[in-house]
Amino acid sequence: MECRYLKQSPKPEDRIVQISDMTSCKFNRYIKRNEFSRDRDRILFSKAFRRLQHKVQVYSFEEGDHYRTRLTHTLEVTQIARALSNALEVNVDLTEAIALGHDIGHTPFGHQGERTLDEIMRGSDSLGKNKIIETSFDYGGFKHNYNSVRILADVERRDENKDGLNLTWQVLEGIFKHTRIHRNEQELSGSYGDWDIKRFVNDPELVKNLHIDKKDSVSIEGQIVAVADEIAQRQHDLDDGLRDQSLGLKVDELYSNIIKITSDLLSTYNETINEISERQNLNKCVKNMIILNETLRSKENSKDVQYKSNCLQKYITKYFLTDVLDTTKYNIKVLTENDYEMVDQEPILKKKVVCFSDIGGSLNKEIEKFIRNRIINSYKVNRFDGKSQYIVKQLFKAYYENPLQMHEEVLNKIENTIKTNSIIYKIKLENNKYKGLMLDQIHFKTSNNEETKVLIETLRLENLKRNLQTPSDFEEVCLKSAHSVELFNYIRDIKCNVINGNNQPSIEAIKDRYAEKDLFTNCLLENNYAFLSIICYHISGMTDSYAKLQFRELYQ
Repeated sequence: MECRYLKQSPKPEDRIVQISDMTSCKFNRYIKRNEFSRDRDRILFSKAFRRLQHKVQVYSFEEGDHYRTRLTHTLEVTQIARALSNALEVNVDLTEAIALGHDIGHTPFGHQGERTLDEIMRGSDSLGKNKIIETSFDYGGFKHNYNSVRILADVERRDENKDGLNLTWQVLEGIFKHTRIHRNEQELSGSYGDWDIKRFVNDPELVKNLHIDKKDSVSIEGQIVAVADEIAQRQHDLDDGLRDQSLGLKVDELYSNIIKITSDLLSTYNETINEISERQNLNKCVKNMIILNETLRSKENSKDVQYKSNCLQKYITKYFLTDVLDTTKYNIKVLTENDYEMVDQEPILKKKVVCFSDIGGSLNKEIEKFIRNRIINSYKVNRFDGKSQYIVKQLFKAYYENPLQMHEEVLNKIENTIKTNSIIYKIKLENNKYKGLMLDQIHFKTSNNEETKVLIETLRLENLKRNLQTPSDFEEVCLKSAHSVELFNYIRDIKCNVINGNNQPSIEAIKDRYAEKDLFTNCLLENNYAFLSIICYHISGMTDSYAKLQFRELYQ
């Protein structure tokens, strides 16, 4: 059964540049583009995309000109995804848009920067000082694909008085699903929960269209980018590892290892294929691995090291592309009506279709294991990760202790969020000293030093009873209660609806339902969360070089 899941690729005539009114001195040019090609161009010309050139992939770009950066990785993923899309005859523009935007929310210093911010935002890292993240709340953590959606939907701008790039939901959903969207069981075994998309975006309609109930993308194009991301990482991580002379990794060793791995896999799979339907598909995939094995053997004795290195990248990429293509064609062929569903007149996939074969997936895991053991766990990479973790922590700590060290634009975001939080409860300062001044009336740049100090201390949940008018039954221990956490999450959902024009239930109903102490507690936690998350997003948007510059200016 053949099924086209999304819009067809544009016809050739749609790409023609039409020039009208040739007799006029001014030519009116019209370029016809479909919605996905517009999305691709908006991502490509965004500021966040340009910052990828100075964000690390595995090795710092300062180590040498030829190591991959997050930008060159993105371009390689895009090319691999484009090749698969053309071969499968699906929408190339949609695939390119997803691929170009898939890593746009990445932090400085790669996955180490991401892990550090995640630990801070889920309350497992106090930054070495008890008063920092005083409640040890799990504020939802941090994940770069969640952040990518936030940047493209809320941060980047193309229209006046309107946030976001106004991208189609198919593009945002594919970007969101290019990597895992849930923590694994080991991560969830502690006291911390999963990532929450509502902490990153406020639009309920967008959240609905991300189809969080499905872990894989609901479009073939989104699934293509996810597997292209893995293929790109395997080949370029090996190439970058060979370039790092401190590893002592030789191209002959790589050839020997991969030839041995493929030989062992071929021996295993030739003995275990039983079902005829599986054999028809797997036989083809086994033949692909036989070709890879024989090709590498034929190049193994060459004395040209650079040639052998290039061949290794080329043939590994070619093998994985062929394996995924053959497997995906087979998976599409055996699809049934139960494997997809109609949502708002859009057919969406309910299962993974674009993937490695069993034997190809085994090779992918073995190469990934080799990369982790020999390259990711190496002395140089770990030294870089250690410094990166320290820089991110120290930046966060500096901004938390004194937010006035951040740009005015960032401070304005904090103030605007405090005003939004005051919808539920308006916090007043202590009367005798400040004459009933509201917290949301204090400004970082224009209020006096004493008022600004109170604002900062309140954001950090410090000296609350001394600075604020608190309900008579309020105790700071309330901030750590399970009831407060439940209330915090519930009211966040209500405010999201209010912000987006869906005032059900009403704010008045919330105020009637909860005691003043609860509303006061919720507002404090909301302000604390806003403070932490805006610092987190500020750091996550930095390039490696800019983060290092800020660290030097603050501490040296």
